[in-house]
Amino acid sequence: MAVDKGEEYASTNGWGRERHYAVPTTDLQCYKVPEILEWLNGALRERIFPALHEVFGGLLKGRRLRVFDAFLVKYDYSEGQRRLPLHNDQSLISLTIAMNEEKDFGGGGTWFYETGEVSLGERGEGWCLEKRKQKQIPPCLVSSAHTHN
Repeated sequence: MAVDKGEEYASTNGWGRERHYAVPTTDLQCYKVPEILEWLNGALRERIFPALHEVFGGLLKGRRLRVFDAFLVKYDYSEGQRRLPLHNDQSLISLTIAMNEEKDFGGGGTWFYETGEVSLGERGEGWCLEKRKQKQIPPCLVSSAHTHN
C-alpha cells in the first residue's frame, strides 16, 4: 500500500532529492501522504515501538520514542538513485523497512560495517541500528525498489 500511494503521490508531485545534504536520497516524506502516515503511525504504536523497547530496553529506559524523520526511499538504477555511501544516521535508533519483495531488488540491500554482511529482507522486514553503527546501501541493479526509513 505505501509504495503504491507513494508512487501515486510522486507521479503528480515528484520525488524529493534535496533534503539530505550528507547522504542524499530520492525520497518522499511520509507525512505528505495521509494514507502512508496513518499506516506508519499504526505500525509504530502497535508493533515497532514495543519491539524497539524490547530490543533496546536499557538504552531506551525512561524514554518516550518519537520519529525524527520518516521517508519512503526509491532506488532506481535508471534514474540515478542506485546506492548510498557508508554513513551513520542521525537518530538514537535508525529503522529501515523493506517495502518490496527481496526478488524486486536485484542487488542492493543494506551493508553493515561491523559484520560485513549485506541484508535485503522480505517486504515488511526491518533492521534497527544504534546511532553509532554504520551502514551503506550497495548499488541497486533493477528498475525500481523502495525502502522506508
